[in-house]
Amino acid sequence: MTKFDDLTKRRERLNQEIEKTEAAIQNSQLLLKKKQQALQAVNSEIITAMLVDKGMTITDLEKLLGNVFSMPLTTEAEGVANEPVK
Repeated sequence: MTKFDDLTKRRERLNQEIEKTEAAIQNSQLLLKKKQQALQAVNSEIITAMLVDKGMTITDLEKLLGNVFSMPLTTEAEGVANEPVK
């Protein structure tokens, strides 16, 4: 065989490996997406269970969160509400 033939075969093998790797990446991305969705579902179930355990409604939670998010933020570096850290 010539060097050209060897290089051509090597290129073909590398292309096949790339295709296999790309397929594995796609499978991994799908698996990751499924795992992230499952985690989100479990987090939702945890919140629901906590609400039921505490006897709260969604409205109660919204009010609680509204109070938390309406509080001014202060940074330790600046000590000023809603000012970015420089």
